[in-house]
Amino acid sequence: LISSCAVVLFSIVPYILIADYKDHIPHGEYGEHTDLDQLVDTKWISIAINIFLAFSLFILLGIIPKHLISNITFDHDERQRRGLVGNWLMSDDVKRSAGTKVAATRKINTIIQNASELHSDDEHEVVGFDNAMKRFVMHTDRLEDAGGIIWTWKHCFRSGLLREHGVWIHNRLIVGQVTQVMVYIFVITVLIYDTELVANEADTTIAHFVAEEPGKLRSLALLYAPSGWMIRRSFYTGIGFAAGIGAVIIMIYLPSTVCTILKLRAGLLPSMYDENFAKYRYSADTACYNIGNMVFGLAGSQFLFFLFFGGLVFLFLWPITKTRMMNFLAWFTALMLTILLKFALTRIFRKKFYTSFYRQHPRAANFSALALECWHIGLGGGVLVGRLTQFLLASAFWIGRVDVSFLCDDVHAFGYRFDTAPTNYRKDILVHDAHRHPLIDRLGTMYLMRVKHGSRFCTNAGCAWRRVFVQALMPWLLKYRRQSEISSNNERNSSSSIPASVEEAMEELMDPSLSSTNKDPTLVLCVEDDPRDE
Repeated sequence: LISSCAVVLFSIVPYILIADYKDHIPHGEYGEHTDLDQLVDTKWISIAINIFLAFSLFILLGIIPKHLISNITFDHDERQRRGLVGNWLMSDDVKRSAGTKVAATRKINTIIQNASELHSDDEHEVVGFDNAMKRFVMHTDRLEDAGGIIWTWKHCFRSGLLREHGVWIHNRLIVGQVTQVMVYIFVITVLIYDTELVANEADTTIAHFVAEEPGKLRSLALLYAPSGWMIRRSFYTGIGFAAGIGAVIIMIYLPSTVCTILKLRAGLLPSMYDENFAKYRYSADTACYNIGNMVFGLAGSQFLFFLFFGGLVFLFLWPITKTRMMNFLAWFTALMLTILLKFALTRIFRKKFYTSFYRQHPRAANFSALALECWHIGLGGGVLVGRLTQFLLASAFWIGRVDVSFLCDDVHAFGYRFDTAPTNYRKDILVHDAHRHPLIDRLGTMYLMRVKHGSRFCTNAGCAWRRVFVQALMPWLLKYRRQSEISSNNERNSSSSIPASVEEAMEELMDPSLSSTNKDPTLVLCVEDDPRDE
Protein backbone atom coordinates (compact mmCIF):
# COMPACT_ATOMS: atom_id res chain seq x y z
CA LEU A 1 0.00 0.00 0.00
CA ILE A 2 2.79 2.41 0.87
CA SER A 3 4.60 1.60 -2.39
CA SER A 4 1.42 2.15 -4.41
CA CYS A 5 0.82 5.52 -2.75
CA ALA A 6 4.42 6.57 -3.39
CA VAL A 7 4.20 5.63 -7.09
CA VAL A 8 0.92 7.52 -7.48
CA LEU A 9 2.23 10.55 -5.61
CA PHE A 10 5.49 10.88 -7.52
CA SER A 11 4.39 9.80 -11.00
CA ILE A 12 0.63 9.92 -11.66
CA VAL A 13 0.00 13.22 -9.88
CA PRO A 14 2.88 15.07 -11.64
CA TYR A 15 1.72 13.70 -14.99
CA ILE A 16 -1.82 15.02 -14.40
CA LEU A 17 -0.46 18.44 -13.43
CA ILE A 18 1.78 18.61 -16.51
CA ALA A 19 -1.10 17.53 -18.79
CA ASP A 20 -3.33 20.21 -17.27
CA TYR A 21 -0.59 22.80 -17.82
CA LYS A 22 -0.25 21.79 -21.49
CA ASP A 23 -4.01 22.07 -22.03
CA HIS A 24 -3.97 25.74 -20.98
CA ILE A 25 -1.01 26.83 -23.14
CA PRO A 26 -0.23 29.72 -23.74
CA HIS A 27 0.23 31.23 -20.29
CA GLY A 28 1.60 34.63 -21.34
CA GLU A 29 0.01 37.80 -20.07
CA TYR A 30 -1.00 38.81 -23.59
CA GLY A 31 -1.57 35.30 -24.95
CA GLU A 32 2.02 34.67 -26.05
CA HIS A 33 4.03 31.50 -25.35
CA THR A 34 6.41 31.70 -22.43
CA ASP A 35 9.77 29.93 -22.29
CA LEU A 36 8.26 27.23 -20.07
CA ASP A 37 5.42 26.74 -22.56
CA GLN A 38 7.91 26.18 -25.37
CA LEU A 39 9.90 23.73 -23.26
CA VAL A 40 6.91 21.68 -22.10
CA ASP A 41 5.35 21.58 -25.57
CA THR A 42 8.44 20.05 -27.27
CA LYS A 43 8.49 16.52 -28.64
CA TRP A 44 11.44 15.35 -26.51
CA ILE A 45 9.87 16.42 -23.24
CA SER A 46 6.62 14.69 -24.18
CA ILE A 47 8.50 11.47 -24.98
CA ALA A 48 10.41 11.60 -21.67
CA ILE A 49 7.21 12.19 -19.69
CA ASN A 50 5.42 9.31 -21.43
CA ILE A 51 8.34 6.94 -20.80
CA PHE A 52 8.36 7.89 -17.13
CA LEU A 53 4.60 7.34 -16.90
CA ALA A 54 4.85 3.95 -18.62
CA PHE A 55 7.57 2.85 -16.20
CA SER A 56 5.47 3.98 -13.22
CA LEU A 57 2.39 2.15 -14.50
CA PHE A 58 4.49 -0.98 -15.00
CA ILE A 59 5.56 -0.83 -11.35
CA LEU A 60 2.05 -0.01 -10.16
CA LEU A 61 0.21 -2.65 -12.20
CA GLY A 62 2.88 -5.31 -12.61
CA ILE A 63 5.26 -5.57 -9.68
CA ILE A 64 3.29 -4.35 -6.67
CA PRO A 65 0.22 -6.60 -7.27
CA LYS A 66 2.56 -9.55 -7.60
CA HIS A 67 3.97 -8.97 -4.12
CA LEU A 68 0.50 -8.34 -2.69
CA ILE A 69 -0.82 -11.61 -4.09
CA SER A 70 2.32 -13.44 -3.00
CA ASN A 71 2.24 -12.20 0.58
CA ILE A 72 -1.53 -12.28 1.17
CA THR A 73 -3.08 -15.05 -0.92
CA PHE A 74 -0.57 -17.92 -0.87
CA ASP A 75 1.69 -19.33 1.76
CA HIS A 76 4.98 -21.04 0.97
CA ASP A 77 3.53 -24.56 0.65
CA GLU A 78 0.80 -23.40 -1.71
CA ARG A 79 3.34 -21.64 -3.92
CA GLN A 80 5.33 -24.86 -4.16
CA ARG A 81 2.24 -26.87 -5.12
CA ARG A 82 1.23 -24.34 -7.79
CA GLY A 83 4.42 -24.92 -9.79
CA LEU A 84 5.40 -22.25 -12.29
CA VAL A 85 2.75 -19.73 -11.23
CA GLY A 86 3.57 -20.20 -7.58
CA ASN A 87 7.27 -19.82 -8.30
CA TRP A 88 6.59 -16.56 -10.16
CA LEU A 89 4.46 -15.28 -7.30
CA MET A 90 7.11 -16.18 -4.75
CA SER A 91 8.76 -13.13 -3.22
CA ASP A 92 12.21 -12.20 -4.49
CA ASP A 93 13.47 -12.03 -0.92
CA VAL A 94 12.50 -15.69 -0.42
CA LYS A 95 14.31 -16.70 -3.60
CA ARG A 96 17.43 -14.76 -2.72
CA SER A 97 17.44 -16.07 0.85
CA ALA A 98 17.31 -19.58 -0.55
CA GLY A 99 20.20 -18.68 -2.89
CA THR A 100 22.25 -17.52 0.10
CA LYS A 101 21.71 -20.88 1.83
CA VAL A 102 22.70 -22.72 -1.35
CA ALA A 103 25.89 -20.64 -1.52
CA ALA A 104 26.69 -21.43 2.12
CA THR A 105 26.28 -25.15 1.46
CA ARG A 106 28.50 -24.90 -1.61
CA LYS A 107 31.21 -23.03 0.28
CA ILE A 108 31.26 -25.52 3.16
CA ASN A 109 31.30 -28.49 0.78
CA THR A 110 34.17 -26.90 -1.16
CA ILE A 111 36.15 -26.36 2.04
CA ILE A 112 35.70 -30.01 3.05
CA GLN A 113 36.48 -31.25 -0.46
CA ASN A 114 39.71 -29.24 -0.66
CA ALA A 115 40.76 -30.43 2.78
CA SER A 116 40.00 -34.03 1.82
CA GLU A 117 42.14 -33.73 -1.32
CA LEU A 118 45.08 -32.54 0.75
CA HIS A 119 44.87 -35.67 2.92
CA SER A 120 44.97 -38.14 -0.01
CA ASP A 121 47.49 -38.67 -2.78
CA ASP A 122 46.90 -39.36 -6.45
CA GLU A 123 46.05 -43.00 -5.71
CA HIS A 124 43.43 -41.94 -3.14
CA GLU A 125 45.52 -43.24 -0.25
CA VAL A 126 45.48 -41.35 3.01
CA VAL A 127 48.72 -39.51 3.74
CA GLY A 128 50.12 -38.45 7.07
CA PHE A 129 49.69 -35.19 8.92
CA ASP A 130 53.07 -33.80 7.85
CA ASN A 131 52.42 -34.47 4.18
CA ALA A 132 49.01 -32.83 4.45
CA MET A 133 50.56 -29.69 5.92
CA LYS A 134 53.21 -29.66 3.18
CA ARG A 135 50.51 -29.91 0.55
CA PHE A 136 48.60 -27.11 2.20
CA VAL A 137 51.66 -24.86 2.02
CA MET A 138 52.32 -25.85 -1.61
CA HIS A 139 48.71 -25.14 -2.63
CA THR A 140 48.50 -21.81 -0.83
CA ASP A 141 49.03 -19.93 -4.08
CA ARG A 142 46.25 -21.79 -5.90
CA LEU A 143 43.73 -19.08 -6.64
CA GLU A 144 40.46 -18.72 -8.46
CA ASP A 145 39.80 -15.85 -10.83
CA ALA A 146 36.94 -13.70 -9.56
CA GLY A 147 35.80 -10.17 -10.11
CA GLY A 148 35.95 -7.95 -13.16
CA ILE A 149 33.32 -6.48 -15.44
CA ILE A 150 32.82 -9.45 -17.78
CA TRP A 151 33.01 -12.01 -14.96
CA THR A 152 30.46 -10.15 -12.83
CA TRP A 153 27.88 -9.58 -15.56
CA LYS A 154 28.29 -13.16 -16.79
CA HIS A 155 27.57 -14.56 -13.31
CA CYS A 156 24.80 -12.04 -12.77
CA PHE A 157 22.84 -13.15 -15.84
CA ARG A 158 23.06 -16.82 -14.87
CA SER A 159 22.38 -16.19 -11.15
CA GLY A 160 25.83 -17.35 -10.19
CA LEU A 161 26.65 -14.38 -7.97
CA LEU A 162 24.10 -15.41 -5.36
CA ARG A 163 23.88 -19.18 -5.63
CA GLU A 164 27.61 -19.80 -6.09
CA HIS A 165 29.36 -16.94 -4.31
CA GLY A 166 26.64 -15.71 -1.97
CA VAL A 167 26.87 -12.08 -3.13
CA TRP A 168 23.57 -10.40 -2.30
CA ILE A 169 22.83 -7.42 -4.57
CA HIS A 170 20.99 -5.13 -2.19
CA ASN A 171 17.92 -3.17 -3.22
CA ARG A 172 19.56 0.22 -2.73
CA LEU A 173 22.08 -0.59 -5.46
CA ILE A 174 19.34 -1.87 -7.77
CA VAL A 175 17.23 1.26 -7.25
CA GLY A 176 20.29 3.45 -7.75
CA GLN A 177 21.22 1.69 -11.00
CA VAL A 178 17.68 1.94 -12.41
CA THR A 179 17.54 5.62 -11.47
CA GLN A 180 20.92 6.17 -13.11
CA VAL A 181 19.62 4.71 -16.37
CA MET A 182 16.60 7.02 -16.27
CA VAL A 183 18.77 10.08 -15.48
CA TYR A 184 21.22 9.04 -18.20
CA ILE A 185 18.45 9.03 -20.82
CA PHE A 186 17.05 12.31 -19.49
CA VAL A 187 20.44 14.09 -19.56
CA ILE A 188 21.23 12.98 -23.11
CA THR A 189 17.72 14.00 -24.24
CA VAL A 190 18.05 17.45 -22.68
CA LEU A 191 21.51 17.97 -24.19
CA ILE A 192 20.28 17.04 -27.67
CA TYR A 193 17.26 19.33 -27.34
CA ASP A 194 19.34 22.25 -26.08
CA THR A 195 21.89 21.74 -28.85
CA GLU A 196 19.26 22.03 -31.56
CA LEU A 197 17.64 24.98 -29.78
CA VAL A 198 20.90 26.93 -29.43
CA ALA A 199 22.01 26.10 -32.99
CA ASN A 200 18.70 27.24 -34.48
CA GLU A 201 18.83 30.46 -32.48
CA ALA A 202 22.40 31.07 -33.70
CA ASP A 203 21.38 30.58 -37.33
CA THR A 204 18.41 32.90 -36.85
CA THR A 205 20.62 35.57 -35.27
CA ILE A 206 23.19 35.40 -38.08
CA ALA A 207 20.44 35.57 -40.71
CA HIS A 208 19.02 38.63 -38.95
CA PHE A 209 22.40 40.45 -38.99
CA VAL A 210 23.05 39.47 -42.61
CA ALA A 211 19.80 41.19 -43.59
CA GLU A 212 20.86 44.37 -41.78
CA GLU A 213 22.61 47.24 -43.53
CA PRO A 214 26.44 47.11 -43.51
CA GLY A 215 28.00 48.72 -40.48
CA LYS A 216 30.48 48.26 -37.65
CA LEU A 217 27.97 46.56 -35.37
CA ARG A 218 26.95 44.18 -38.14
CA SER A 219 30.59 43.27 -38.86
CA LEU A 220 31.37 42.59 -35.19
CA ALA A 221 28.23 40.49 -34.80
CA LEU A 222 29.05 38.36 -37.84
CA LEU A 223 32.65 38.00 -36.61
CA TYR A 224 31.89 36.89 -33.07
CA ALA A 225 28.58 35.07 -33.48
CA PRO A 226 29.15 31.31 -33.92
CA SER A 227 27.32 29.52 -36.70
CA GLY A 228 24.83 26.74 -36.13
CA TRP A 229 27.10 24.10 -37.66
CA MET A 230 29.88 25.03 -35.17
CA ILE A 231 27.54 24.55 -32.26
CA ARG A 232 26.18 21.27 -33.60
CA ARG A 233 29.61 19.74 -34.29
CA SER A 234 31.11 20.76 -30.97
CA PHE A 235 28.06 20.01 -28.84
CA TYR A 236 27.37 16.64 -30.44
CA THR A 237 31.01 15.69 -29.88
CA GLY A 238 30.57 16.52 -26.20
CA ILE A 239 27.29 14.59 -26.11
CA GLY A 240 29.04 11.55 -27.57
CA PHE A 241 31.70 11.61 -24.85
CA ALA A 242 29.07 12.24 -22.16
CA ALA A 243 27.00 9.29 -23.40
CA GLY A 244 30.01 6.98 -23.50
CA ILE A 245 31.30 7.96 -20.06
CA GLY A 246 27.80 7.68 -18.55
CA ALA A 247 27.34 4.17 -19.97
CA VAL A 248 30.74 3.10 -18.59
CA ILE A 249 29.94 4.46 -15.12
CA ILE A 250 26.57 2.70 -15.04
CA MET A 251 28.06 -0.62 -16.15
CA ILE A 252 30.95 -0.48 -13.71
CA TYR A 253 28.98 0.01 -10.46
CA LEU A 254 27.86 -3.60 -10.04
CA PRO A 255 31.26 -5.18 -10.83
CA SER A 256 32.97 -2.70 -8.51
CA THR A 257 30.55 -3.52 -5.68
CA VAL A 258 30.98 -7.27 -6.15
CA CYS A 259 34.76 -6.89 -6.28
CA THR A 260 34.74 -4.90 -3.03
CA ILE A 261 32.60 -7.57 -1.33
CA LEU A 262 34.92 -10.37 -2.44
CA LYS A 263 38.00 -8.41 -1.32
CA LEU A 264 36.48 -7.80 2.10
CA ARG A 265 35.66 -11.50 2.49
CA ALA A 266 39.12 -12.56 1.33
CA GLY A 267 40.87 -10.12 3.65
CA LEU A 268 42.44 -8.06 0.85
CA LEU A 269 40.57 -5.07 2.25
CA PRO A 270 40.76 -4.64 6.02
CA SER A 271 37.53 -4.82 7.97
CA MET A 272 37.78 -5.45 11.70
CA TYR A 273 41.45 -4.38 11.73
CA ASP A 274 40.79 -1.21 9.73
CA GLU A 275 41.37 1.98 11.69
CA ASN A 276 38.22 3.44 10.09
CA PHE A 277 36.04 0.47 11.01
CA ALA A 278 34.87 2.14 14.21
CA LYS A 279 33.63 5.08 12.09
CA TYR A 280 31.79 2.67 9.82
CA ARG A 281 29.99 1.14 12.79
CA TYR A 282 29.25 4.45 14.46
CA SER A 283 27.47 6.14 11.55
CA ALA A 284 26.13 3.32 9.39
CA ASP A 285 22.91 5.29 8.86
CA THR A 286 24.64 7.56 6.33
CA ALA A 287 24.34 4.74 3.79
CA CYS A 288 20.95 6.23 2.89
CA TYR A 289 22.79 9.00 1.01
CA ASN A 290 24.05 6.61 -1.66
CA ILE A 291 21.18 6.78 -4.16
CA GLY A 292 21.33 10.57 -4.36
CA ASN A 293 25.12 10.49 -4.63
CA MET A 294 24.98 7.91 -7.42
CA VAL A 295 22.36 9.79 -9.46
CA PHE A 296 23.71 13.34 -9.21
CA GLY A 297 27.31 12.13 -9.46
CA LEU A 298 26.49 10.49 -12.81
CA ALA A 299 24.72 13.63 -14.10
CA GLY A 300 27.61 15.85 -12.96
CA SER A 301 30.19 13.62 -14.62
CA GLN A 302 28.25 13.66 -17.91
CA PHE A 303 27.96 17.45 -17.89
CA LEU A 304 31.68 17.88 -17.14
CA PHE A 305 32.74 15.67 -20.04
CA PHE A 306 30.23 17.45 -22.27
CA LEU A 307 31.68 20.84 -21.35
CA PHE A 308 35.31 19.71 -21.61
CA PHE A 309 35.23 18.00 -25.01
CA GLY A 310 32.45 20.12 -26.48
CA GLY A 311 34.21 23.31 -25.42
CA LEU A 312 37.54 22.04 -26.75
CA VAL A 313 36.10 21.30 -30.20
CA PHE A 314 34.24 24.63 -30.19
CA LEU A 315 37.49 26.53 -29.56
CA PHE A 316 39.01 24.84 -32.60
CA LEU A 317 36.02 25.78 -34.77
CA TRP A 318 35.33 29.35 -33.60
CA PRO A 319 37.21 31.84 -35.84
CA ILE A 320 38.26 34.03 -32.89
CA THR A 321 40.21 31.24 -31.15
CA LYS A 322 40.96 28.93 -34.08
CA THR A 323 44.44 30.35 -34.80
CA ARG A 324 45.59 30.16 -31.18
CA MET A 325 44.23 26.66 -30.76
CA MET A 326 46.06 25.50 -33.89
CA ASN A 327 49.30 26.97 -32.50
CA PHE A 328 48.64 25.20 -29.21
CA LEU A 329 47.99 21.95 -31.07
CA ALA A 330 51.28 22.29 -32.95
CA TRP A 331 53.16 22.97 -29.68
CA PHE A 332 51.43 20.08 -27.97
CA THR A 333 52.20 17.69 -30.84
CA ALA A 334 55.87 18.63 -30.88
CA LEU A 335 56.04 18.29 -27.11
CA MET A 336 54.47 14.83 -27.21
CA LEU A 337 56.92 13.66 -29.89
CA THR A 338 59.83 14.93 -27.81
CA ILE A 339 58.46 13.22 -24.68
CA LEU A 340 58.10 9.96 -26.62
CA LEU A 341 61.71 10.22 -27.75
CA LYS A 342 62.80 10.89 -24.17
CA PHE A 343 60.76 7.92 -22.97
CA ALA A 344 62.43 5.62 -25.50
CA LEU A 345 65.93 6.79 -24.57
CA THR A 346 65.14 6.45 -20.87
CA ARG A 347 64.05 2.84 -21.33
CA ILE A 348 67.20 2.05 -23.28
CA PHE A 349 69.53 3.66 -20.69
CA ARG A 350 67.65 2.04 -17.81
CA LYS A 351 67.94 -1.41 -19.31
CA LYS A 352 71.61 -0.99 -20.20
CA PHE A 353 73.04 0.90 -17.23
CA TYR A 354 70.83 0.04 -14.23
CA THR A 355 69.76 -3.00 -12.22
CA SER A 356 67.10 -2.10 -9.68
CA PHE A 357 68.68 0.52 -7.36
CA TYR A 358 72.23 -0.14 -8.57
CA ARG A 359 74.26 1.05 -11.56
CA GLN A 360 76.00 -1.50 -13.73
CA HIS A 361 78.12 1.17 -15.45
CA PRO A 362 78.46 4.12 -13.05
CA ARG A 363 80.20 6.53 -15.48
CA ALA A 364 77.76 6.00 -18.36
CA ALA A 365 74.82 6.06 -15.96
CA ASN A 366 75.96 9.41 -14.51
CA PHE A 367 76.35 10.99 -17.94
CA SER A 368 72.96 9.73 -19.12
CA ALA A 369 71.26 10.86 -15.92
CA LEU A 370 72.78 14.34 -16.20
CA ALA A 371 71.76 14.67 -19.86
CA LEU A 372 68.21 13.50 -19.21
CA GLU A 373 67.89 15.76 -16.18
CA CYS A 374 68.92 18.84 -18.18
CA TRP A 375 66.67 17.80 -21.03
CA HIS A 376 63.74 17.34 -18.66
CA ILE A 377 64.00 20.94 -17.44
CA GLY A 378 62.86 22.05 -20.87
CA LEU A 379 60.13 19.41 -20.93
CA GLY A 380 58.63 20.46 -17.61
CA GLY A 381 55.74 22.07 -19.45
CA GLY A 382 54.74 18.68 -20.77
CA VAL A 383 54.53 17.32 -17.23
CA LEU A 384 52.38 20.29 -16.25
CA VAL A 385 50.01 19.81 -19.19
CA GLY A 386 49.91 16.05 -18.69
CA ARG A 387 49.18 16.19 -14.98
CA LEU A 388 46.61 18.94 -15.39
CA THR A 389 44.79 17.01 -18.13
CA GLN A 390 44.90 13.74 -16.20
CA PHE A 391 43.63 15.32 -12.99
CA LEU A 392 40.80 17.13 -14.76
CA LEU A 393 39.64 14.06 -16.67
CA ALA A 394 40.07 11.75 -13.67
CA SER A 395 38.17 14.16 -11.42
CA ALA A 396 35.36 14.47 -13.95
CA PHE A 397 35.12 10.69 -14.22
CA TRP A 398 35.39 9.85 -10.51
CA ILE A 399 32.79 12.44 -9.56
CA GLY A 400 30.28 10.02 -11.07
CA ARG A 401 31.63 7.10 -9.02
CA VAL A 402 30.96 6.92 -5.30
CA ASP A 403 31.80 3.21 -5.07
CA VAL A 404 35.56 3.78 -4.83
CA SER A 405 37.74 6.46 -3.30
CA PHE A 406 39.39 8.99 -5.59
CA LEU A 407 41.40 10.85 -2.96
CA CYS A 408 43.90 9.08 -0.73
CA ASP A 409 43.14 8.75 2.97
CA ASP A 410 46.05 11.08 3.69
CA VAL A 411 44.40 13.91 1.74
CA HIS A 412 42.73 15.91 4.48
CA ALA A 413 42.98 19.29 6.16
CA PHE A 414 42.72 19.66 9.95
CA GLY A 415 41.05 16.25 10.16
CA TYR A 416 38.45 17.02 7.49
CA ARG A 417 38.28 14.54 4.61
CA PHE A 418 37.16 16.04 1.34
CA ASP A 419 35.45 12.97 -0.11
CA THR A 420 33.09 11.06 2.21
CA ALA A 421 30.73 9.60 -0.40
CA PRO A 422 32.85 6.42 -0.95
CA THR A 423 32.91 5.90 2.82
CA ASN A 424 29.12 5.92 2.92
CA TYR A 425 29.06 3.43 0.06
CA ARG A 426 31.47 1.13 1.93
CA LYS A 427 29.19 1.31 4.96
CA ASP A 428 26.26 0.12 2.87
CA ILE A 429 28.28 -2.87 1.65
CA LEU A 430 29.34 -3.78 5.19
CA VAL A 431 25.79 -3.44 6.53
CA HIS A 432 24.32 -5.80 3.94
CA ASP A 433 27.19 -8.29 4.05
CA ALA A 434 26.89 -8.43 7.84
CA HIS A 435 23.33 -9.70 7.32
CA ARG A 436 23.67 -11.63 4.05
CA HIS A 437 27.06 -13.32 4.23
CA PRO A 438 26.40 -17.03 3.53
CA LEU A 439 28.44 -18.31 6.48
CA ILE A 440 26.98 -15.71 8.85
CA ASP A 441 23.54 -16.76 7.66
CA ARG A 442 24.39 -20.41 8.39
CA LEU A 443 25.77 -19.54 11.81
CA GLY A 444 22.68 -17.51 12.65
CA THR A 445 20.46 -20.41 11.57
CA MET A 446 22.26 -22.75 13.93
CA TYR A 447 21.90 -20.31 16.82
CA LEU A 448 18.18 -19.98 16.13
CA MET A 449 17.85 -23.76 15.99
CA ARG A 450 19.58 -23.94 19.38
CA VAL A 451 17.16 -21.36 20.77
CA LYS A 452 14.19 -23.28 19.41
CA HIS A 453 15.17 -26.85 20.29
CA GLY A 454 17.38 -26.21 23.32
CA SER A 455 19.70 -29.01 24.41
CA ARG A 456 18.24 -31.39 21.83
CA PHE A 457 20.14 -29.53 19.10
CA CYS A 458 23.95 -29.30 19.06
CA THR A 459 24.78 -31.20 22.23
CA ASN A 460 28.12 -30.91 23.99
CA ALA A 461 29.17 -34.36 22.78
CA GLY A 462 28.35 -33.50 19.19
CA CYS A 463 30.17 -30.21 19.55
CA ALA A 464 33.30 -31.97 20.79
CA TRP A 465 33.24 -34.41 17.88
CA ARG A 466 32.79 -31.58 15.42
CA ARG A 467 35.81 -29.82 16.89
CA VAL A 468 37.88 -32.97 16.57
CA PHE A 469 36.67 -33.43 12.99
CA VAL A 470 37.47 -29.85 11.97
CA GLN A 471 40.90 -29.76 13.57
CA ALA A 472 41.86 -33.20 12.25
CA LEU A 473 40.73 -32.45 8.70
CA MET A 474 41.92 -28.84 8.63
CA PRO A 475 44.78 -28.46 11.16
CA TRP A 476 45.90 -25.20 9.51
CA LEU A 477 42.93 -23.53 11.19
CA LEU A 478 44.89 -23.67 14.43
CA LYS A 479 46.74 -20.51 13.40
CA TYR A 480 43.49 -18.56 13.69
CA ARG A 481 42.90 -20.04 17.12
CA ARG A 482 46.38 -19.09 18.22
CA GLN A 483 46.09 -15.58 16.86
CA SER A 484 42.78 -15.18 18.64
CA GLU A 485 44.21 -16.48 21.91
CA ILE A 486 47.28 -14.25 21.65
CA SER A 487 45.15 -11.18 20.99
CA SER A 488 42.80 -12.06 23.83
CA ASN A 489 45.67 -12.68 26.22
CA ASN A 490 47.37 -9.42 25.31
CA GLU A 491 44.18 -7.50 25.88
CA ARG A 492 43.48 -9.11 29.25
CA ASN A 493 47.18 -9.34 30.29
CA SER A 494 46.68 -13.01 31.07
CA SER A 495 49.25 -15.77 30.83
CA SER A 496 47.19 -18.71 29.63
CA SER A 497 49.09 -21.42 27.79
CA ILE A 498 49.03 -21.69 24.04
CA PRO A 499 49.17 -25.18 22.49
CA ALA A 500 52.59 -25.80 21.05
CA SER A 501 51.55 -28.70 18.86
CA VAL A 502 48.50 -30.20 17.26
CA GLU A 503 48.44 -33.03 19.81
CA GLU A 504 48.27 -30.58 22.73
CA ALA A 505 45.57 -28.64 20.92
CA MET A 506 43.55 -31.83 20.42
CA GLU A 507 43.89 -32.65 24.13
CA GLU A 508 42.59 -29.21 25.01
CA LEU A 509 39.71 -29.67 22.62
CA MET A 510 38.67 -32.85 24.39
CA ASP A 511 39.16 -31.36 27.87
CA PRO A 512 35.75 -30.30 29.25
CA SER A 513 37.37 -27.93 31.74
CA LEU A 514 38.46 -25.51 29.02
CA SER A 515 37.75 -21.89 29.76
CA SER A 516 35.57 -19.87 27.42
CA THR A 517 38.56 -17.87 26.23
CA ASN A 518 40.25 -21.00 24.87
CA LYS A 519 37.36 -22.18 22.74
CA ASP A 520 37.96 -22.28 19.04
CA PRO A 521 36.51 -19.20 17.32
CA THR A 522 36.47 -20.97 13.96
CA LEU A 523 33.88 -23.52 15.02
CA VAL A 524 30.23 -23.19 14.24
CA LEU A 525 28.62 -23.48 17.66
CA CYS A 526 29.54 -24.63 21.11
CA VAL A 527 27.49 -23.42 24.07
CA GLU A 528 27.39 -24.81 27.56
CA ASP A 529 24.06 -23.29 28.56
CA ASP A 530 20.83 -22.55 26.81
CA PRO A 531 21.08 -19.10 25.13
CA ARG A 532 17.55 -18.40 26.26
CA ASP A 533 18.79 -18.20 29.86
CA GLU A 534 20.58 -14.95 28.98
